[in-house]
Amino acid sequence: MMRLKKHVIVVFSVVLIANAQGQDVHFSQYYASPIFMNPGTTGSFEGKMRAAINYRNQWLTVGKPYSTYSASYEIALLKKKQSTNYLGIGLNFLQDKAGLAAFKRTEINLALAYNVQLNEANNVALGVQGGYHLRSVDQSELTWDSQYNGSQYIEGSESYEDIKPTFGNVDVAAGLLWRYVLGKQGDINVGFGAAHLTRPKQQFAGTSLDKLPMKFTIHGEGRFTKRMSDLAYYPNFLVALQGPNREINAGIMFRYMMKESSKYTSFVRGNSVHFGANYRLGDAVIIILALELADWKIGLSYDITVSKFTTATSSVGGFEITLVYMKVD
Repeated sequence: MMRLKKHVIVVFSVVLIANAQGQDVHFSQYYASPIFMNPGTTGSFEGKMRAAINYRNQWLTVGKPYSTYSASYEIALLKKKQSTNYLGIGLNFLQDKAGLAAFKRTEINLALAYNVQLNEANNVALGVQGGYHLRSVDQSELTWDSQYNGSQYIEGSESYEDIKPTFGNVDVAAGLLWRYVLGKQGDINVGFGAAHLTRPKQQFAGTSLDKLPMKFTIHGEGRFTKRMSDLAYYPNFLVALQGPNREINAGIMFRYMMKESSKYTSFVRGNSVHFGANYRLGDAVIIILALELADWKIGLSYDITVSKFTTATSSVGGFEITLVYMKVD
């Protein structure tokens, strides 16, 4: 009976871990480093180099919070100020730690995208990404019935459980990006990304679980400016589907130009303040504030939980900070 109970606990713990990681990490400021949602965006920016770092902390009031770190670096080769075809190359890294079992996800990917200028207004990019994804669980954070002597828990005692604490997989993604330039009035970007094309296995305790579902993402952003005005507005949306999970996010950002410095294609650069809000359907209202100083941009966002999970979180959602550097010349 005791042996059966042990196996039930093992299986139950494994299922909880798998379900906790059944969908990818999401960022509230997803346009700060779009390479994570679509490799087709690699190198697609107003400049020759872009680097970004991101930190996200979620649900501080619920046990051990989710913490996510990410970094990316992209360059655009053969890119000139005039419209031309060019190659984007990017490297990105992500680490996520979640839950009482200290489940950790570590990913490193290399992305390539080729951008084709169809005409003065239209640009299309096709991107692919490959990388190695590592999953691990801290066994010291888990407790088992074999570690109880009948009256108390014996810390540090052997559990004798057959757990595979670490495993890794090769993963592949692909994506498309279309950009339409409206001259001096701005531009529109729409993209489609498909991740986990290899459907890597999620495996603990020697038990084979379901393969990781593929993830499909559709996203878009418009950047519109008015003549003789310091104000611009950026509506955006994201729809992500992965197995039974879905994310629908939409909102708008406003940019107030404090000091204009230069212009690259249709985009004006300088010192500016960005502010706005997004709504993640059924989950959270996101307040976003950013400051842009020439080549640097720092963004802060806060998720206000509005879902049924509010009871557990007391409406305390997620805090996120991003830092982006983009070299134009």
